[in-house]
Amino acid sequence: MHYLNKQGDVTNTKETLATKIAQRKRILWRDLLIVLVLAVSLRTVCSFRSFGDAENRQIGDDAVAYRTLADNLVDGQGFGRIKPVGPEGEDVWTPEFCWTPGYPSLIAGFEWLTGHGQAPTIVFQQVLGIVLCLMVMVICQRHFGRKAGLVAGCLLALDFQAIGLSNILIADCVFGFLLCCSVFLAAKFMDGGSIWFSLEAGLLLGIGILTKPAGMPLPTVLFTVILIYAYIKRRTRLIPAALIVCVAAYLPVFGWSIRNSIVCGEYAFCSQPKHFLLQITTVLLARSEGISREVALERILAKTGVSYRQVRYLGLSPEENRKVREAAISTIIENRSSLMKEWVVSSAKLLFSPEKLTLLALGLPHIAFGIQGDSTDISNVSAVSAAILAWETLVLGSTYVMLFITLWKCIRLRRLPTLVLICLISALCILVLSSMPGGGDPRYRSQIIPLLVVIAAASFGLNRQTGFSHSSEVELLS
Repeated sequence: MHYLNKQGDVTNTKETLATKIAQRKRILWRDLLIVLVLAVSLRTVCSFRSFGDAENRQIGDDAVAYRTLADNLVDGQGFGRIKPVGPEGEDVWTPEFCWTPGYPSLIAGFEWLTGHGQAPTIVFQQVLGIVLCLMVMVICQRHFGRKAGLVAGCLLALDFQAIGLSNILIADCVFGFLLCCSVFLAAKFMDGGSIWFSLEAGLLLGIGILTKPAGMPLPTVLFTVILIYAYIKRRTRLIPAALIVCVAAYLPVFGWSIRNSIVCGEYAFCSQPKHFLLQITTVLLARSEGISREVALERILAKTGVSYRQVRYLGLSPEENRKVREAAISTIIENRSSLMKEWVVSSAKLLFSPEKLTLLALGLPHIAFGIQGDSTDISNVSAVSAAILAWETLVLGSTYVMLFITLWKCIRLRRLPTLVLICLISALCILVLSSMPGGGDPRYRSQIIPLLVVIAAASFGLNRQTGFSHSSEVELLS
């Protein structure tokens, strides 16, 4: 009799477990449907403005350069374009050394397949945005609970900055998607997943770097973080995984650098690091001496005998590179007292300033608060523009408030989920690189917002007694 009761208890337990699993699946599908409807409806409505006016898809020099490079690839001219680099400043067709091939190749691929490069690329970017909303929702729900997943998915679905930027031919949306996938896979294998996740994370990050060089230091940063994590958690199996991530991510960088050494005459991934170094020194010199940036740039380059067009578009000899580095570093050392101040100001502008391209991409008048570019008088701004700007500010503010709550609770409990750790480190790395003096464009914020949303949503999964019950944790050092 006792045996029969025991069997009955086991049967009841199995039935209860099966019922709970079925209920959780229904809740998951319901939440997915909510986020999907929000993301698809908003992106569909907003995209009609972009499709109605092709000029809305090519705002700024970046978009024009990407489209030109894509057209030249389709026409069989190779990866290059006409630039003003002749002896007298005349236009000359030159192999591309400034931009990397990832995003132009994507546009060219769609143009080759469909005959139209712009519209399919915009649709593809919007689809990536929708997939990212659903992916973040599922990941947050599994790690931090149902409420965290639903909040994270809705925050991303209602992010008008991401919606607006997806309507423009810029690499930020594709790079942001690849970055998030790579970070999530890295967190997966750090939590005990297969070592193959490290290979996938590295390859996706490498493709992301080919799309936008802003992620170049990230493989090294992840390698270091994973090694420290392996030491703290006593997980030696993570050491080869860290190496795999780093090597896989830098393979495309190595290959493209070889191409540049053969075609452009300089072994480097692209010319952007030199350009950004000059940008930092130009801003510091201009602020310290009260002169324009143009005059400051002329002074710095006068020490090198190299023109700005050479630095930006052409490969330099080792001697020319040495002169540029020495001139830039000496200027930074002379003005080092204002370096951190300028970096903090640029970071604040990137994190908190309204994104003008969000409205421009929709063909709406914009307001520029301390942002370079044309501004519109507030009295002439439409009600729609003001509403979108207010909503964007509300979503951004909510994300930051929840993010700080998460960090405060982590410090208080001395517990840090692996997913939060890796998202935080990756977001800080991209933030530091994107907010260098003279930079800080709020558009770059869109690349890390999904990572910040994951951190923010973690605040809902906190258990005061045991820490984050749904995720692996790292004990914070005292």
